[in-house]
Amino acid sequence: MQYDLNHLLKVLDIDGRPPEHLAIGAILAIAAIVIIGKGLAFLQDFTRRSYMLRSVPSAPDGNWLLGHVLPMVFCVNKGIGAWDQIAEWIIRKSPSKLIKFRILDTHAVAFSDPVGLKRVFQTHYKIYEKDLKLSYHPFLPILGTGLVRERPTSSGAA
Repeated sequence: MQYDLNHLLKVLDIDGRPPEHLAIGAILAIAAIVIIGKGLAFLQDFTRRSYMLRSVPSAPDGNWLLGHVLPMVFCVNKGIGAWDQIAEWIIRKSPSKLIKFRILDTHAVAFSDPVGLKRVFQTHYKIYEKDLKLSYHPFLPILGTGLVRERPTSSGAA
């Protein structure tokens, strides 16, 4: 049985009106699917990173939503900067000189062990990703990209 467009419009109860509401509904449905898909991908990646770092001692005073944002912001009230706060966490919390912390969705690991530093700088530097978004971004206008991006410890080709 063959159907024409008028029959289809009657079945869909459109009555000759332009099917704008169908197009808007389809666009909204596609947008919802994309947003849900991106959210699920984010959750999967976040959970994977958290699972991989589960054995690393965590910095104190973090919360589940913001991570360690508040201690990093309020460390200024103690007269120290964010880098000093990280160093204090390493000294105070971790006998292994290794600590993890999180700023929103960015997981970070800081350490002060010479063996770990040697591993990063000499042995396996290609498996480590430099955090250009959080650590270097505020300094790029001052430093430029030569020193930050062209060294073997940076992301990308040397």
